[in-house]
Formats: sequence, C-alpha cells, structure tokens
Amino acid sequence: MFARVLLFQKTGLNTDTLTYGIPEEMESVEVGALVEVPLRNNKIKGILLEKTDVGITKGKIKPITRIVHPNILTGWQMDTLNWLSQEYLAPQWKIARQMIPEQIAEEKIKLEEEAIVDTKQEKEKNPILYLLAQDRETILLSLKAQLQKHSTGQTIIVTPAINIEPFWIKEIEKEFNAINLAKATTPKRKAIAWKEIFEGKYSVIIGSRSALYAPARNLKNIIIINEHDIGHKEDQRPKFHTRELAGYISQQAGANLTHISTSISLATWHQGVTQKYIIIPTPQRRADTSIKWVDMRDERKKHNYSPISEDLLEVLQATMNHESQAILFLNKKGSANCLFCKDCGYIPKCDVCERNLIVKQQHSGHDILQCIAGDRARDMLIACPKCGGLDLKAVGTGQEKIESILQKALPDANIMRYSSDTFTTPKEQKKILKDFSDKKIDILITSQLLYSLAPVPQVPVVCALNIDTSLIIPNFQSAEKALHQLQEMHTHLKPKGLFIIQSYLPETPLLKSYANNTLQEWYDGELASRKTFNYPPWSRIIFLTSFKKDRIKETLDQTMQYLATTRPHLKIQHAVKMMGHIAKHYLIIRGAESIEDIDTIKKMPDIILDFDSPYLT
Repeated sequence: MFARVLLFQKTGLNTDTLTYGIPEEMESVEVGALVEVPLRNNKIKGILLEKTDVGITKGKIKPITRIVHPNILTGWQMDTLNWLSQEYLAPQWKIARQMIPEQIAEEKIKLEEEAIVDTKQEKEKNPILYLLAQDRETILLSLKAQLQKHSTGQTIIVTPAINIEPFWIKEIEKEFNAINLAKATTPKRKAIAWKEIFEGKYSVIIGSRSALYAPARNLKNIIIINEHDIGHKEDQRPKFHTRELAGYISQQAGANLTHISTSISLATWHQGVTQKYIIIPTPQRRADTSIKWVDMRDERKKHNYSPISEDLLEVLQATMNHESQAILFLNKKGSANCLFCKDCGYIPKCDVCERNLIVKQQHSGHDILQCIAGDRARDMLIACPKCGGLDLKAVGTGQEKIESILQKALPDANIMRYSSDTFTTPKEQKKILKDFSDKKIDILITSQLLYSLAPVPQVPVVCALNIDTSLIIPNFQSAEKALHQLQEMHTHLKPKGLFIIQSYLPETPLLKSYANNTLQEWYDGELASRKTFNYPPWSRIIFLTSFKKDRIKETLDQTMQYLATTRPHLKIQHAVKMMGHIAKHYLIIRGAESIEDIDTIKKMPDIILDFDSPYLT
C-alpha cells in the first residue's frame, strides 16, 4: 500500500506531493492524517492526500515514519483543499499551510489524541438564506436568531475585515461560546486558537475570510456578514471570494449557509433569480427614515459654488441647535483631489503606484503633495515641471476642505475628520470614535463606513456629500458599488432620521430607483444591461499573470496567442501597469461563459489566476 503525501513546502519538482510506502502496522491510516516522512536526510511533516495500490516504478520507495495525528483534516476540509487548488490554480502546499498553523504541524503545540470527528453527512445543496438587515439592531437580532436555531454544532461567522471590532462581536461573545480570531495576532496565539477550535472548545468562530479554514469538525452553520463588501475577496493565492468558498464548504459539510447583509450584490441577486436554492428578499432601502435630495446644479444656479449646499448647512445648523450630531461622508482625502497645470494639463503622480497625488494641508499651514496609498510625499510645486508654467490649480474637494468650510460656517461646532490622516495608532482611532459616542464631537467627516463599529452611535442626520465620485468611475460595477455605499450609509441613521444626498447626477437610473424605493427594477435593468455587454454575472472576467518572474511577458504572449486561436470569442487585453520603474504585465480576459472556456485557460502553464477581481476590472 502506498500514499501520496502533501508536504508543507515546495518540493522543487513538478508536483506538490511525494509517494511513500505505508508500513503494515499503519495500513489503517486514513486520508487527512498528519504524518512524518523522510526527505533526504530530514524528517518532515505532511498530509496523507491519497492511498493507492500503485507506487512509482523507479527507485526505492521510503516508508512513512509515523502517524502524528490520525485525522488532522476532515473529509470536507480535504475536499476544500483540492477544490481551491483546482479552481484557483493555487499550489496545494500553500493552501495546506494556511489551513494548518506551522506550530501545530511541527508539534510545538500538541493536539489531544481523541478529537471531535465530523459526522458523515450526505453532500446535499441546502437552501441558502439571505437576510436583509438595514440597521444595527436587525444585524444583531438576525445573528442571535441564527445561532440559536443551529445551536447543536459549530458556526463560522465571516465578516469582511476586523480592524476595529464590529459592534456585534462583544454581544455574541457574552451570550454564546465564541472565539474571535482577530485577537490571535501572533503565530503562537493563532496555533492555540486553532487547537481549541479543533478540540471543540468553541461553538462559534468569528473572523475574516480566513476563518473558513478553521477546523470546525462539527460544522453546522456558516454566516456571512455583508457579502457584497470588497473585503470578502482574497488578494493572495488562492484568490477566492468568501461567497464562493462558503457555498462550496456548506455543500461538502452539509452545513447551512446564511447571508446577513445591508445590501445585496448583483451576483447574488442573479443567483436568487435563476436558481431555486437561494431564498432572497426583495431589494429595498430603509423605509423608517426620510431622504432629502439636493441637486447641486441648482446650487450653482444660486451662485453657491461650495461643496456644502444651502439645505445641508441649514440642517446642520438646526442639528447643532438641538445639541445633536451628524455624519458626513466623502471618499476623498486631503484638501483637493489633485494639482493641475492649466497650461499643459500635467498632473503630478506618485513615482511608485502612479496614482494622482492629492493636495494635503500640514499643521504648519503649508500644502504638500501626497500619495493616498502611503506616506510618500513631496513639496508643493511652484511651477509645472513639464512646461514651466505657473498657472497651477488645486482641483476637487477633499475632507480637509470640507472641514475648513464648516469651521467657518459653524464656528461653535466641534468638527472632526475620521481618516488615517487624523490618527496613526489604533488607540487614537478608538479615541475619536469614543469622543463621538460621548457627544464630544458634533460633526464627523469620514470616508469610511462606520455602521459596524462598536463605539459609533446612530445619528439623526447623515449626508452623502458627493455620491457622484463613485458613480462616474469608468467601471461596469460603479453603480452597484455606489448602491452598497448608500445603503451602508443609511444604517448610520436613527429611525425617523434624515438622509441627505447631494448629487450633480440625480437622474441616473440608480439614484432615481433609490429615491422611489424601486430597487428591484434597477437590479433587473442592470442585469439586462450586463447581459447585453456580456459582463459578470453572465460571464467571468479573468485576470492572469505569471509566477515566472524572469519571463512573464513571454509567458503571457504565448498564452494570448494560444487562446486567440483556440477560443477566438474571448476578448483578451495584454496590459502593463507601472509600479515605479517596474513593469507588471497581466492579461484581462473577458467573456468566459462556459466551463470549457475556463478549463482551457486553467490548462495554460505557469499562470496565476484571479476571477472577477474588483481591483482591475
């Protein structure tokens, strides 16, 4: 009897596994066991991937040295490992290292011999439940209801990101036997948390997308919070989306899958319309609040060229008079979006990432040019470096400019910006939120959606200062992303609160549907439009690059030529993105509709694959 063993490291060969013999006394060992095997002059750990009667024909087959643990990975975890590798073209050893911490694999932290083993369940497609939760209380009540309903086994709750704890985590920890994986910040703590979950100490596991790797051996339920959020897309191999991986795991483990979300992604709505196994509600906005639309074109007619409309200023003044609070959203940092030469059109860009440099005001009062992706900055330009012209103009409106305008218009108001410019540590970040909760701050200006954060109260006034910045992005998903932003902003409002939306484009289909609360019409119309242009979810957009760093361009050119011949209907773009002085080559493939299209692409050698990347489409 022989075994294919998956090692926790790259073998240097064209395979992730090596073949070993199974000694007679170990023939009862099962797939998923953690074993020790010889490699050259060392003994290393690996996972038994497959048992077979056929060995290699040449050379001496070495035997497995010992069984470290008989069932470190259960059936559904082994299925998941294989699926992730095949679906996203990721090396199995990399996935295994993400599923099992190094300190567990190397026995620095030992497991109990007898652990809870997952019950054998039939792999059936359970209905997927979708709950629309449009305020904080509904999110918490929905979570508690699902945990009480499936209290006999383990539940994994996946949230987009945990930089500051979402408000509901502490409530769940108080009432249920839960572990928050975000608190495991060191390799040792992560290994201890993994061990405790493996041994069945916790019934509720909370974490970001990697929580789906947790060894929940009695998994009965998976809950995804806000599946539309970009934080659910993995940017490292394997580049999965939480929605897809959770769907696969729930089917393999026979677990229930529930979405609790403030908004519905178009991909999920499409599945709900076309597939019976998703129970999905009618999309709608909150009905217990009022909306005030401000057409900024009318403000210009009244010679008001400020980014703050007269209506908004009047509401903010009334809010201050009632000693209440407001949150203003603007997804632009700095005092201006960029610097523009009116003579030649030159715009200063970052040397590393090529983003436009924003204009930022320092405490000294002097302006600098800064990249929003990092701390890279340079002195303010006096003359254009391209043409020598002196007519330079700061274009656009950022949070600093909004703060400056409001401080002049409302001198008695305590105004604060909540962004990475105003805090450098988590402690400072929490202090701003606590001050706002304690009503020491009257108006909070932010680019971040705060609905999930514990210290942030709901307020009577919320304003989207310029939703157009999301709508006008040249991306087929821009309107959908703008909708998610609007619905998440809406969650910050108290019942009977006022949501003010400023726009130069109030007649766009999305904003008209949001105003009339006819979002289902918008979803159906957007799906029809994407079908016309063959965009997702009707097809896949595939991003390809190569791990052959010394010949990426050559590899991609060969891939492009082969696909152009074998799959001529695919639209293939060879693009180059400059990262400083380094050229990063990649292919964007549009129109992959069938399994044959995708399988053909997957067979190309030396490629890294990503589906429907939100960063590059």
